[in-house]
Amino acid sequence: MFDNTNLYTLRTEVAEGIMHYYVSFKDGQAILQETEVSSSVYLEFLRVRQRI
Repeated sequence: MFDNTNLYTLRTEVAEGIMHYYVSFKDGQAILQETEVSSSVYLEFLRVRQRI
């Protein structure tokens, strides 16, 4: 799931008709972490990715 060209991975999931947004990344110990974020935070991650 981790991509060396990106520091994080984005994904969405629909559960019970509700969209959920997730950001995953490897922490300082190289352990994969994933957290659910708000739609506005997710959209900001998408905007930053498009600028790169």
